[in-house]
Amino acid sequence: IKLVETMAKSEAWATECKNRNWTPILLTGDDYAKFVTEDTARIGAILKDLGLA
Repeated sequence: IKLVETMAKSEAWATECKNRNWTPILLTGDDYAKFVTEDTARIGAILKDLGLA
């Protein structure tokens, strides 16, 4: 995790995000777990609406 945190704070990563029009976001620990839970529910609802789940 420390390696990813270091990379996410680097100028090279900021440049890459800008070049690719990405939003630089780093989530770890509880914040990451919350994101995964919420995103899984969101995607599940979409799949259900499409009749795929």
